[in-house]
Amino acid sequence: MIEETFRRFPLEGKKDIQEMADSVIRFTPAMRFVLSDEEKRTFTVERKIVFFGLTEDWEFLDGPGDLGALAGRYLDHLANDSFYELF
Repeated sequence: MIEETFRRFPLEGKKDIQEMADSVIRFTPAMRFVLSDEEKRTFTVERKIVFFGLTEDWEFLDGPGDLGALAGRYLDHLANDSFYELF
């Protein structure tokens, strides 16, 4: 998919399309835990779904629930491709 997107751009000194894409695209996995009930200390978990532009768009993933349980279920995804498959 990346190759299809960047195929129309001149490479000018880049070895291949992947190198060009890597030089201009930056993705930062982002997740947040939002306090949903202060009295019960329950949280929801959300992930950032838009990585370009000035707006922050967040997608609800789970909750409300215990922070430790939610963290245990979702934090490992930050270091893996599975982060982009969460829904």
